[in-house]
Amino acid sequence: MTMHRTISRLRLAVVSTVAVMLAAAAAPREVCAAESFDGEFFSGEGDAEYLRLLDISRRMFAPDPEFQNVAMLYTPAWNGFVEGPTWGAWWIQNSYGPTYCALPLLEEPLVTFLQNAQDLWFDQMGDGKRTWKRGDEELTIPDGQLCDAAAPDWFIPKQGDGRVEIHD
Repeated sequence: MTMHRTISRLRLAVVSTVAVMLAAAAAPREVCAAESFDGEFFSGEGDAEYLRLLDISRRMFAPDPEFQNVAMLYTPAWNGFVEGPTWGAWWIQNSYGPTYCALPLLEEPLVTFLQNAQDLWFDQMGDGKRTWKRGDEELTIPDGQLCDAAAPDWFIPKQGDGRVEIHD
C-alpha cells in the first residue's frame, strides 16, 4: 500500500468518525420531564438547578436568614455603599460590573445607597482646577476625569495600579 493510499484511508476514517459524531450529537434525545422549582423569588419548570441559582442570587438583595446580602455594604458615612468593611471608599473598577448586573433587582433603599455611592465619583470629578497630591507632586485633575475610588472629600484620580507615570 502506498503512502498516498494510507493517508487517504486515514482521512476517510477521520471524516467518517466526525460525521457520525455530529449526527449523533444532532439526533433527537429522549425528552425528560421538566423539573419544577418553587423558590422565594423565582419558580417554574425546566432546569431546576438554574432556577435555584437565580433565586439564590436574588435573595442576596434582601434580608435572608441563609445568605449574606448587599445591605452589608451600607455605610452611614454617606448613606450609601462602601466597597467593604475595611476599604472605606467606593471603587469604580470593582463595582461597575456588579452595579450593572444588580440594577434590575434593586429596590429602595438600595437604589438610594447605590446612587449616593456613585455620586461620590461625579461630585469629585476633575474640573481643570481640582488638585491631587501624589508624593511631592501636586497634579491638576483634567476637566471631566472621573476617579478610581472616592469617599466624601477624598478621591484617587489615577489608574488602580498606581503607575501614574504610564497610565495618567
